[in-house]
Amino acid sequence: MLDYQLKGFGELPVTFNTEAYLSRIGMEQAVPIDVAGLVSLHMAQAYSIPFENLDILLGRGIDISPDAVFTKLVDGKRGGYCFELNGLFIEALKTFGFEVRPLLARVHISGEPTARTHKICLVSFGEQKWLADVGFGANGLRAPIPLSSGFKSEQDGQTFRLVDDDTFGMMMQCQSAKGWLDLYSFDLGHVTPADVEMGNHYTSTHEKSIFTSMPMVTKPTMGGRVTLRQDNLRIEGGKTVVDKKITKLRDYHAALGKHFGLEFTQGEVEQLFARC
Repeated sequence: MLDYQLKGFGELPVTFNTEAYLSRIGMEQAVPIDVAGLVSLHMAQAYSIPFENLDILLGRGIDISPDAVFTKLVDGKRGGYCFELNGLFIEALKTFGFEVRPLLARVHISGEPTARTHKICLVSFGEQKWLADVGFGANGLRAPIPLSSGFKSEQDGQTFRLVDDDTFGMMMQCQSAKGWLDLYSFDLGHVTPADVEMGNHYTSTHEKSIFTSMPMVTKPTMGGRVTLRQDNLRIEGGKTVVDKKITKLRDYHAALGKHFGLEFTQGEVEQLFARC
């Protein structure tokens, strides 16, 4: 096992257990420090660890210190949202020897841009830079994309691109039936731990944050995505979309386990289902 000492946000150093992380994402060994290695790690985590906000609805809050994130997502086999998922990914990349730093983005899906409440990753290979993001819960990247305006990336049936934006820096877009959909915008400005803490605090506590209002879990699948949003289970595969309304507590409990590998007590599921 390769142990790597990491500094948290004012925390004591913690050890990143690479064997446990690789096992969690279904990989047997570390990857080379190159683009192929980055792609492999990105896809492995994206398809293995679900996006979810359930601790917020359970009243636990979100601790984004590295040890807390590792304990929850790896040891506890839970999911998380962007500050946790991309936080874990950044620490993994650092451990394996990649040059990476966080960026903060504004989400544009509703049309009105949010504050900088979405955490993403900038990975550098000399002058060559790549955007990585394993923590966007709305049809986000499955693999990293070169930081190049106009570059299109086809990923498992979806097409993404980055374009320059005069106001917001760069815009991540996804192709839809209605054209290019703005997902989120960002610039390359330096991000401090305090910036990340502030974004996480707002996202996990503010009454106007979508993550405080309803339970949601989602994970990409090969050729599709499965999402449990409130009491609606959506299974997308290719051109097929199946929506199922969940009306019974036991079915909600079963869906969390079957589709996302999440285990909760009966009492916890009752709390979550009551918020649907």
